[in-house]
Amino acid sequence: MLTKEPLGHSRPLVLRLILAALLLSLLPASASSQGTIGRVVINVLDAEGKPASGVAVSATCEALPRFNRKTKTNKRGKATISVVDATEVYQITVTPDEGQPLTINVKPQLGAQGTERTVQLGGRLAETAVAEGGGGPEATYTPAQTAFNEGVDALKANDLATAEAKFKEAIELEPGLGAAHSAIAGVYVTKKDWQAALAATDQLEALEGESARLYRLRYEAHQGLGNDSEASKALKALDRLGQGGDATALTFNRGADAMRVGDLRAAREAFEEALEMNADLVPALSALTTIHLVEGRWSDAVALAERTLAIEPENPKALKARYEGLRQEGSAEAKAAFEALAAVDPKAVADEEFERAVELFDAGSTQDAIEAFERVLTILPDHALAHYRLGLSYISVDQAARARGHLERFIALAPENPEVSSAKEMLQYLE
Repeated sequence: MLTKEPLGHSRPLVLRLILAALLLSLLPASASSQGTIGRVVINVLDAEGKPASGVAVSATCEALPRFNRKTKTNKRGKATISVVDATEVYQITVTPDEGQPLTINVKPQLGAQGTERTVQLGGRLAETAVAEGGGGPEATYTPAQTAFNEGVDALKANDLATAEAKFKEAIELEPGLGAAHSAIAGVYVTKKDWQAALAATDQLEALEGESARLYRLRYEAHQGLGNDSEASKALKALDRLGQGGDATALTFNRGADAMRVGDLRAAREAFEEALEMNADLVPALSALTTIHLVEGRWSDAVALAERTLAIEPENPKALKARYEGLRQEGSAEAKAAFEALAAVDPKAVADEEFERAVELFDAGSTQDAIEAFERVLTILPDHALAHYRLGLSYISVDQAARARGHLERFIALAPENPEVSSAKEMLQYLE
């Protein structure tokens, strides 16, 4: 039977929840801050080699789970897909009305060029790199594009100095190369040179107009400068461009950053703002639940955990938070919450209960410790240390027979454990 324990005894679970929050992963935006736009052109031919119109073409990317583009070939059998990060490999699927879909991997060219592939229904395909508005059997690079590509390679190697130099070289050679302005803005953001990043985005906007990447970069730069109103404008612009998911991710990431440095107020505000954008954003629900637990707002934590469980019924963090909140409130529903948690993540629950039981034992609450150790063994009957500690607990309340059984079980389960010698001494004492 569950008992209501003093606040101090909940420390292991709450500390773990805090740690989990401090290790929050950032949500990905639809393109990395150092990606570059690109283009893929798919030519689809029918079995006779003629352009096939109206054929479904889709593009996904394993590295960008949210990227998913769908289109159809035009009257000339062409389908053009713009990609958000030309440094990644994309999976292009051609699905004819009859026959099997064909999926190919495509690595787009960077900058103003694109990669063109020709697919003939029935199996044949060919690949050529083409410049905008033209074609050719081989890819050719201008000096500016060569410098740009070298900058991208340096960026992948985390060599920011070389990347910055190469992107500057590309801009000097070809001032209208928007991809270079975009990339160098990303470098400045990484270096936290916020003013330089903003200046680069101004150049980018002058060349290419509005884009999701432009506003993502501006958001990060304004955030770095503490320009909250301008950062908010960038988020609204992202939402207007149909990139609301990116705006939500950026807001969530702001909360995660605040959480890492212990600014719970700023973190709470950011997570609440993210939930206003997307009420079902589970990472934000989870993080906000953690803050409520840390600050002792048990009923609020339980309510948020329930919201998460309505979306993901077996979410272990939400199950754990619901149990902790109910337990702290002394609710009769805590027992059912504990059982639900144990069913989904038995080892984690057993470990939590074990540490709580050890604290109870060390604090002199032997009977409560016995109940907690018994709960551990209900979940994991072969939890060796729980048998050992339970044996010691039963010795403390003069129940030798029960103590002997648990100590013997401990020795059988963990014969190499350093505490085995102590357990054997205890058994000799009990004889």
